[in-house]
Amino acid sequence: MKLRTSKIILPILAAIGLSACGGSDSGDSTNSSTTIQIYNASPNSSAITLSVDDSSLLTNIKFSDASTTYDIDATSYEISISANDAQGDEQDIIEESLSLHEYQHNLFVVNGDFSQPALTQYAINYPTLETDEVNLIFTNFSDIGSQYNLYIGQKDDDFEQAQLIGALAKDQLSEGEIFIENDYVIYLTDDSDTMVFQSQEMALYWQNTYVIALRDHFGPGEPALAVDVLTTSTSVNSYNDINAEAEFRVINAYQALESVLFTADASNGEQLSQALSYNESSAFNEVDFGDFQLSLSTTDNEVLVNNMLFTLNQNETKTVVLYGDEQGDITGTIIEQDVRPRAFEHELTLFNTTFDYSEVDFYFVASDTTIETTPYHISAVEFEEIKQFIIPDGEYQIKVVHEDDQDNLTLLFQSQPIAFTQSNYMLILQKDQASEYGYQVNISQ
Repeated sequence: MKLRTSKIILPILAAIGLSACGGSDSGDSTNSSTTIQIYNASPNSSAITLSVDDSSLLTNIKFSDASTTYDIDATSYEISISANDAQGDEQDIIEESLSLHEYQHNLFVVNGDFSQPALTQYAINYPTLETDEVNLIFTNFSDIGSQYNLYIGQKDDDFEQAQLIGALAKDQLSEGEIFIENDYVIYLTDDSDTMVFQSQEMALYWQNTYVIALRDHFGPGEPALAVDVLTTSTSVNSYNDINAEAEFRVINAYQALESVLFTADASNGEQLSQALSYNESSAFNEVDFGDFQLSLSTTDNEVLVNNMLFTLNQNETKTVVLYGDEQGDITGTIIEQDVRPRAFEHELTLFNTTFDYSEVDFYFVASDTTIETTPYHISAVEFEEIKQFIIPDGEYQIKVVHEDDQDNLTLLFQSQPIAFTQSNYMLILQKDQASEYGYQVNISQ
């Protein structure tokens, strides 16, 4: 299914100051020039590209990222936004003719469900700032963000001293406000004026203008919001709720024992324990963020490992994979996972727990391709190596192959056709004496 084309939405908001290239006065730009930048706020999007008159200018902008600022003549253009569709083909998803006016910074924002996205253009004029001033613009790109009142305060002040900005209407920029440069904190309160979100500290300095945006996040914390801070640079700084929970699970890929008992001890005294059979996964456990000591033992309480340490930061999702090292002893690797859903593609996390071969290749073969013609493959995955890979919606046969120095191929694993249609996936290559070729791929979401 192709991406649906959506017309551009153009509320030109005459705002409020910002220097087009990071804080200086825009008077040094040439006559009739302007700048453009794009920010991707579509929560289930693929990476996007902005083209002007069929020329790709700002490319590979992922969710919660912004492009660099691009100088361009102030005139009329054909603007298009493109991305890969469900077949993995690049398509224009938004097309429009529009005019760019001189001495403005044009911030384009892609938002909404990616099956029918919208593009909003914000024309921003930058004010002249004193040496200790910053200009702050507030906005909300989340459907749930307008349910909360937003406050901003300096890091050393109590919440009671924070300034109320108010509820932010979706896709609307506030008027710019001048603040003294400092480290600041964003607070959100609900209808009962209870604080439900307190951001990490954000450094706002350098006579700059900052766009402070609420956007969706997909970790375990509630409310499901994060704060992005945009400038005219390509760097977007993201901030989570300092009290947000995290989550982890354990997958047992160690076949030398029938089962393994794991015990996770948090630094705050919380403890979780569960016995897992070979090839079994625990559910995701929501926990307070922090450091965790992981101990492994047999069901007869023989200690196997007692000093594995891992960290869970706010809103993080991680998987602990247990497997055998080259000496046959049990060990583990901690893998961070992206749980953000995507409309037309999926992130695969590949992990190799086998060491019989120096490296292996993963192929994802549709019914009309072979391992030689499929564009979807990852090569040279070594023992204990983790690789991420994006694949479009579809049904694929997974083939894991070793290629020797003479280009001879050895098939290690071959699956039945598997439909990749939901969320993201983790694929663990592991030894399995019961399987046809002595290996298997453990697939989980």
